Amino acid sequence: SPTSLSYLGPSVLQRLQQTNRLGTYDSMQIWEHDGPAQLHFGGEDLNEAVKSGRLVDLHSLLEANNGQHQQQSSRRPWLGSVVEDAPLVSAVWDELRNDERIDLIDNVQITSISA
Repeated sequence: SPTSLSYLGPSVLQRLQQTNRLGTYDSMQIWEHDGPAQLHFGGEDLNEAVKSGRLVDLHSLLEANNGQHQQQSSRRPWLGSVVEDAPLVSAVWDELRNDERIDLIDNVQITSISA
């Protein structure tokens, strides 16, 4: 979902997108196995939620990280994306390694935690 993707942050999303490991979709059709019923969802269904601030505009999130800006009305919001697991985990680890606020410590066993 757009909200789940936004939690990854713009640099992780941008890296996945640049390496073609982020397959976004802005429409979806669901149909009944043995009947005539079907549902169709489109990115335009999310426009009001994006405009009101209830949903993150992922296009703007990525563009702000790039220093770009495109008019929102010309794009359909993403409904979601498909992401390969290994590149996703790698991108998140790289983000953690590059964050100066985080010290990663390996080969250590925690024996106790006290306040």
